Amino acid sequence: MEVIAAAQLPILKLGANTKIPVRADIPDGNIILIRFIRSNRILDIFGERFNVSKDLVYSYVKAVIVTEIHTLQLYLGEELVTSFDYKLRD
Repeated sequence: MEVIAAAQLPILKLGANTKIPVRADIPDGNIILIRFIRSNRILDIFGERFNVSKDLVYSYVKAVIVTEIHTLQLYLGEELVTSFDYKLRD
């Protein structure tokens, strides 16, 4: 968060039921989300669900959608723990 504050980047808080915008409106780059992993081991990203490792249960993770390479990267702290193919809906 210190990096974002130092760069004076805008932070948008999205509601739990927010749907991702139309693909044409999203430039190449990263979409960063913070999610809490519950005991069901489900990561919910804009209504799409991903099963994650039991090692992530009861942890906050950083999910990074890399729009340029159509990948969802999942971090625990600074460590990349897994990635998924993630194509934004047209």
